[in-house]
Amino acid sequence: MEKITNRDLYFRDFIEFKDLVKLNDKLVADLREHPYFCDDMTKVVEKLATDSEKLVFILVWFTRSRSTCGEFIRLLAESGQKETAQRLLTYNTSKGHNVESGFRICPEIEVQKARAPMQGSLYYKMDQEPRGKCIILNNVAKECYMESKRFQYIFEKLHFQVIECYDWTAKQMVINLKEIIEKEKSCQALVVMIISHGSDEKIMGYNACDAMRVLGDNANDTAAKRALDTDVVDIRDIVDLCSVQNCPELRNIPKLFFFTCCRNSLKSETCGERKVKGKDLAIPFIEVAAHPDRHFPDMQSLDKQWVDNNLDTFICYSCAEGHKTFYDEEYGISHFGQAFSHTIAQYACEETLTSIMSRTCDFLQLFVEQTEANPPEFREHPYFCDDMNKVVKNLESDSEKVVFILVAFTRSRSACSEFIRLLRESGQREAADILLEYNAPKIPNTEFRVCHEIPFYESKAPMMGSLYYNMDQKPRGKCIILNNVSNELYMESKRFQYIFEKLHFQVKKCYNWTAKQITTNLREIIEEEDKSCQALVVMIISHGLEEKIMGSDACDAMRVLGDNANDTAAKRVLDTDVVDIRDIVDLCSVQNCPDLRNIPKLFFFTCCRNSLTSETYGELINGKPMVEVAAHPDRDFPVMQTLDRHWMDNNMDTFICYSCSEGHKTFYDEEYGISHFGQAFSHTLAQYACEETLTSIMSRTYDFLQLFKEQMDSNPPEFKVKGLRRKLCFNP
Repeated sequence: MEKITNRDLYFRDFIEFKDLVKLNDKLVADLREHPYFCDDMTKVVEKLATDSEKLVFILVWFTRSRSTCGEFIRLLAESGQKETAQRLLTYNTSKGHNVESGFRICPEIEVQKARAPMQGSLYYKMDQEPRGKCIILNNVAKECYMESKRFQYIFEKLHFQVIECYDWTAKQMVINLKEIIEKEKSCQALVVMIISHGSDEKIMGYNACDAMRVLGDNANDTAAKRALDTDVVDIRDIVDLCSVQNCPELRNIPKLFFFTCCRNSLKSETCGERKVKGKDLAIPFIEVAAHPDRHFPDMQSLDKQWVDNNLDTFICYSCAEGHKTFYDEEYGISHFGQAFSHTIAQYACEETLTSIMSRTCDFLQLFVEQTEANPPEFREHPYFCDDMNKVVKNLESDSEKVVFILVAFTRSRSACSEFIRLLRESGQREAADILLEYNAPKIPNTEFRVCHEIPFYESKAPMMGSLYYNMDQKPRGKCIILNNVSNELYMESKRFQYIFEKLHFQVKKCYNWTAKQITTNLREIIEEEDKSCQALVVMIISHGLEEKIMGSDACDAMRVLGDNANDTAAKRVLDTDVVDIRDIVDLCSVQNCPDLRNIPKLFFFTCCRNSLTSETYGELINGKPMVEVAAHPDRDFPVMQTLDRHWMDNNMDTFICYSCSEGHKTFYDEEYGISHFGQAFSHTLAQYACEETLTSIMSRTYDFLQLFKEQMDSNPPEFKVKGLRRKLCFNP
């Protein structure tokens, strides 16, 4: 029932449906006893004067989400109103993907309009017209003639100023994009969409795309090979055009990049084996014979290049790393383009970009056989006029109308803000001020730091349905908390043990494991995990550097080196007692642990990620870094090997959170024995797990960490997500 389209139908028929529902004794008693509804029944419903007012409140408020509506439907049926329950069920059913073939043959598809924009501190501002520029470059218009037209139409409907471009060389891409981007000043967002041939992490210019067609007929054409060598540009170089360093005007502005291209290597395989399924002809964008003498450099992940300078950046690829992008020859649009254009047109009115990308991934399953299951790696007031006309004016009494308005028109922060404004304009300033207090964001509570048991909020209405991972059984699964620095962070593991037990996890708290024990013990625990678990959490609190976690022996060695930086034995331990983070993550891969397939795996690493060779530690303000020893010129750690290439295909449904950005330190509070990240994350998790997704909680964690920005050098935590195909809500 969260969907606007479903709720519109419900409110259209609200008066008729209201007359079908009977508040009999059985229904009222069940509502009063039900954990979803009991508080509201006591605090609100029983204080309303008439049965009609009570019924309006119940039918509006108790149907606000799919899960609460589902429970209300069950109670209706159990109270003897089965036909009425079945009627309500039709409004609470997901609309599903509109896959009728009509949308694929023309660029203009229906774009649903937002009724109540999502605004507030958790959202980027998106309310001016135009929002900003959308640059769409199509270098393969002969193959994907429909794609750029489709997205031009959609982004214009999303209030962007669209610049449609064709046939740029690699050099022109950099020059032209730079010129357009530098002219952006007061925009709220920037969109760059490039539809082209590609390989590894490179985009091909127009000359290279022409060369691909030539090589399709003659794989030995020397001139075409030369063009393929020279007319390419790294994706990271395109992204870096919008970095803080290169374009400070776009600081704090969301930059969205969509790359529709192949990401496989020409040297790795022979492309061009066409697959026919019905009338859909799936053709990879890169369709030439592999050349033994063609050498593309190994992919250099974007992460290390743009993690510090490219904040507020969203990058979407049309396929996973190392794979091909397919298109439909008949309709001139890629399968990704079909899926993404449909979902953004249908759901941009009410969902975030992350949810839209999850739906895009689901929609792409329609092409699973053609694409090898390869997912992409995103009064007359406009808010109220429909509901006023469909429902309010048809309610019998003013009291019923007030109940409906106060429930339905305060359903979101933005809608409530508009209602507050209208209250003021109608002369009801005192009422507006009172409502404003309820609509204000919660202020972070910074007094929770002195004990491990902090205020915890339980969920009234669990978030469930096809968009969410199931999170309703007890226990949800195991939560393994390892603390190798309990001398320093004595509070942290206790705090998270308390919280994850409240979140209905079976917590196993561990201390002082060596690197070898980390791998061995985790593997043993994970393999013993109940096959019916709904989630797995692994939290490791330790010293670390680059992308490695230190074992307990290495942590002891760090303390020794803090007093004597030249201790040879300690240095030796520091060399041997470490484990790569990617090796820990890989314990839960599809290959190593198939029982956890489709189950969300959450990893939280509270550790430093800087290099011992980079600086001298210990210069800080009111906080201590986790690594606090002198740099050793003779210490040589290998350059970080990013996780992506190693776990891209085998670690779906995986969430990784680091307490700090790559190359930075993690700080802790010596007085309270907890890291700054631990303070922020534990607070936000305890306060918001009852009503928000994990992604939103991590955004709030970042905001909360600004309290410590002077000590931390404004160093934010970093999140990596791989294949989270649904939203994750803990539903405590």
